Formats: sequence, structure tokens, C-alpha cells
Amino acid sequence: MSIQQDRLSALIKFTQQTLLMGKTPITNISQHTSFLRLEEQLQNLPGVKLNHDVESVDETWLSIERLHANPAPLPESNLLRLWIEFPQKFNDVPSLKERALTSMLLEAGVIFPDITPAQTKTESDIDLLTLLEEGLELPSETETETETETKYTVLNDFFDKENTEKELKNYIEKLWKPWLEQEKQIRKSIKLYSDLFLLTKELQGNLADAKLELVWGVGIALWNQTDERAIKYPVLTQAVEISLDKDTMALSVRPNLSPIKLETEIFSSTENPNLATLVETSKSFFESEDLVFNPFNSMHQS
Repeated sequence: MSIQQDRLSALIKFTQQTLLMGKTPITNISQHTSFLRLEEQLQNLPGVKLNHDVESVDETWLSIERLHANPAPLPESNLLRLWIEFPQKFNDVPSLKERALTSMLLEAGVIFPDITPAQTKTESDIDLLTLLEEGLELPSETETETETETKYTVLNDFFDKENTEKELKNYIEKLWKPWLEQEKQIRKSIKLYSDLFLLTKELQGNLADAKLELVWGVGIALWNQTDERAIKYPVLTQAVEISLDKDTMALSVRPNLSPIKLETEIFSSTENPNLATLVETSKSFFESEDLVFNPFNSMHQS
């Protein structure tokens, strides 16, 4: 290499280091707010597979099925089905309604202590029959308070309230709580799928000046110099891409053809004289044709 080439190479390196000095690198992984998931957050999630089809040409590091939210199971008791009330938030505990339709309770086979089969008609029904028999005009469709009271049974006045409350408690313990634990995991998978799907749209339509990419980090560098200069960041990153299976609607995350990157920018402010040497050494190491990289296995050469 000529003297001119040496000087040019040295100038390029100097320029690169100067640019790094003027740039404030992200030193904590939590600063990536657009999308961030740790491996421990993905393990054992329904419909999520890590290190899938690694032996194939298109090795998949992460695959996610398209799942759907499931409603809470209905009580086995017909009586409790009429009284139970499910909140809008899926993880809020069900409760009992303040009132239930008397006609529905009767249809469910509830026999009120003070009502015989011949007395199942409400007072308003009897009044209407009397008016029809006498040929008088029917009242307007506007419902009075008395008519409303006869149509509903208030929980506090319900003769079997204590048993209904016991059934609700039993339902919550035996059916609802086990469903909730499973549903929480399912909805974490749904959230992961949704976030990645939206990210694909953002990556496809990336018109921002700054380059936006999705990377897979391996290893965590920890360095607590001071509270202001603490480092918690992946050691290696590999750019990945997201693909959608149009038949199953599953999402897959696979490595692309870009080289593995050793994250040295986080140490640029430490004024370490060996940093440049490390960059050059790692570059030649990762460019080795025999190197096989997989975040789930120890790196080795084939």
C-alpha cells in the first residue's frame, strides 16, 4: 500500500471516529422504545416458536402464529348465566347483576316461593287481558314504574341470592381463573404479533431520514462507570427481516444477508485506545466464510 493510500485510510478512520464523538450513542437497550422484546419475554408464549427450522435454508429465529382472543367461559349453571355480568376488561373479575328479568328466571326453571304456575303472568299482563275483554282501549307503550318492577327481580330481594353468590365464587375459582391465566399468555402473543405486523408496515414505508431497521441482539454488555454513563446494550447485532405467510398469516423473523455487527459505538466515549484494533479484528473474524452464526448456539466455524 502506498503512502497516499495509508494517509487516506488513516483520514477515513479519523473522520469516522470524529463523527462518533459528535454523536450520542444509545447506551441502554431500554431506550429503543419503538419495539423491544427480550428472549425471556417470548419463551413459552402460545403460538410463538424460537429457533425454528434452523436446519433449513430459510432458518427462522422467531415465528408467531396469528391467534385470536377468547371470551370467558360461560357458567355451567343456567341460573348463574342469567345473573353473571362480565366487565369490559377481560381480566376484571365477573360480578352479579343488580337485577335480572323475571320472565327469564321463570323460563330457566326458577320457582319463586310466593308464585304458583297459575300466577306467572305479570300484573301488566292481567290488566291487558281485562281491558281486551271489556273492549276498552289499550294503554300507550310507555312503561310505568310498576310495570318495570314486575318485569325484573332485584338481586337483594332474590330468595336464592346466597346460593347464587356461592355459584359465582365457585365459577371464578374453577373456571374463570384458569381461563384468565391462559388468556393472559395468549394476549401477550397477540400483542407481539400486532406490534411486529405494524412494524413491517413502518419498515416498508420508511420515509424518514434516519435509517430504520430491525436487529436481533446477542449478549449484553454491562458497564457501570457512573449513573450517567452506565452501559447495558447488546454486544452483537444481526439485521433481520419479517415475512408474512399469506396462507396461515403467521409472521417469521429471519436473518438477512447483512454482516454481523459488533456494537462498539457505545464505548466510543470511553477513549479506549484499543477500540479501533477491536473493530478491525472483529470485522475480519465475522467476514470469515466458514463462520456459522446463530443466536441460540455458540458461534463456531464449520
